[in-house]
Amino acid sequence: MSGYNKEMLNPFGSGEYINLKPLVATDIHKEYGERVVLNKETVSINSGDRIGLVGANGVGKTTLIRILTGEEPPDSGRVLNEGLRIGYLAQNFTVDGEKTVYEVATEGAIHLVNALEEFEAKSSEYQAQDLDFVARYDHLLSLLQANDAFDLPEKVQTVLEHLGVGREMDSKVSTLSGGQIMRLALARILISKPDILMLDEPTNHLDLHANLWLREFLAEWQGGLLVVSHDRDFLNEVTTSTWELVDAEIHLYGGNYEFYREQKGLQEAAREREVVRLSGEVKKAKRQIEKEKQRAAHSARKDLTRKPDDLDRVRAHYFKERATKTAGRKKRGSEDKRDEVSEQLDAVKRKAPAQISPNITESETHKGKRLISTHGVSCSYNDQIIIEEGDMNISFGDRIALFGNNGSGKSTWIKGMLGLNDVITTGNIQLAQDINTQLLDQRYAIVDHDQTVLENAQRVAPSTHQNDLRLHLARFLFRETPEVNKRASVLSGGETARLALAMMAIQPVDLLVLDEPTNNLDIESIEQIESVLQEFKGAILIVSHDISFLRNIGVDQSYVIANKRVVKLMATPSEGEHFKEELLEVL
Repeated sequence: MSGYNKEMLNPFGSGEYINLKPLVATDIHKEYGERVVLNKETVSINSGDRIGLVGANGVGKTTLIRILTGEEPPDSGRVLNEGLRIGYLAQNFTVDGEKTVYEVATEGAIHLVNALEEFEAKSSEYQAQDLDFVARYDHLLSLLQANDAFDLPEKVQTVLEHLGVGREMDSKVSTLSGGQIMRLALARILISKPDILMLDEPTNHLDLHANLWLREFLAEWQGGLLVVSHDRDFLNEVTTSTWELVDAEIHLYGGNYEFYREQKGLQEAAREREVVRLSGEVKKAKRQIEKEKQRAAHSARKDLTRKPDDLDRVRAHYFKERATKTAGRKKRGSEDKRDEVSEQLDAVKRKAPAQISPNITESETHKGKRLISTHGVSCSYNDQIIIEEGDMNISFGDRIALFGNNGSGKSTWIKGMLGLNDVITTGNIQLAQDINTQLLDQRYAIVDHDQTVLENAQRVAPSTHQNDLRLHLARFLFRETPEVNKRASVLSGGETARLALAMMAIQPVDLLVLDEPTNNLDIESIEQIESVLQEFKGAILIVSHDISFLRNIGVDQSYVIANKRVVKLMATPSEGEHFKEELLEVL
């Protein structure tokens, strides 16, 4: 294969070439102003590594990835990634809208696209006597064979179809929705087949089909993988180790997300035992201080009762002074011990995870009653029928999940059923009298970003005393004055979600309707929302593809909108693979 450069191989198939050289970052340090994001951390990614990166929103996960890819320099330290092809999927993707979907999808494999076009042209006019022609032809043949790229367009089409943009392959990117553009960005990275994949929330815009296909794709992936995701099932399936970024430090765990959580649980149990031990030490030190005080007081009283001629005055004075000094040293030693142990105790307590203590009260009026009943309901959008004769009943206490591919009509069905828009063409809907329904959409529209946390709460409960509102907000982790006076525009995604839930929970609620509530949240925020919903006794109707989230909040009924029909499933998310199989059969 004379003149053939292996480093230019960007395979797409069984003949793939993977660079076995590791990516190594040594003593990388990064600060923004006075905030340290990475504190001289050292990590490496080898071929075959499958790493999940976890940490709260804003902790610096994206910064770490950008430093590893070379898109952002560290303040100090070294990143050795020369010669490695790194495929980075960011959460935002800017693209030329005039290009076709196929052109963007194959940007990382453009040399193969060009080679295939040139090879096909030369094949139609083969010139055996032209040595330069034959050499070039053989080079193209070797390149395409090594990369299994003779059917490249078909393979690109397959990836695009699995990710939900296959029908638009010849369309201009400007015709795509925001979600489709992000799925195209993911396809572009996968098709390029780099040595290391770095994926920042790759499942955010995927329906269940695409999500499960990506898991299978990554299961066969032989290069390195570093992935950030709030989808815990996804992390459990595609990763074998975990990096936790916390307090500017990277902690390594030798297992997937479930293993990581088990280890964190053990650490928390050890922390709680340490709190008990140190609390005992503090009490012991305080008791010792009290004893020293009592001993010193007793010595002073005893000295006052002595008669002048009981002892030689000089000896008496000497022993008194020595006893006083000894008692003072012991007391100071006990106080130092108390202060030292108290500081240790405070440090251990600070490591405790913040616990949300929700209180969403349900209405007493509708307990045990039917809230919504629909029969034969059809919905239209832009004069097109999208749902035909759908049935759904929601009773107090039900926990219902609604599935459907992107564009199937889930949001239309929900808003029509609640009477929020004029989409119902036929059928009958009955709502319980005075039902209190709260809708939480993906944008958290209930939150006014120009108002503070407290002002948002006051807006939905103007007659509630401010002190009561502060107590209510504290249950959702807005505890200090600076937190409740913070403008909503500067809140993180998790904080905004908590504020929205707090606002919804101020008044008694019969039905919570949640539209993809976990998108763009970190896992810690998702688990906080789970704890809120686990305590809620009213009805829940939720659109989500996060199976672990649905399982954890106790979803007991599932419906699917597919082929314009509303279909009720027999299985529930708690049934794992059986549920997924039934769901995929219907979708």
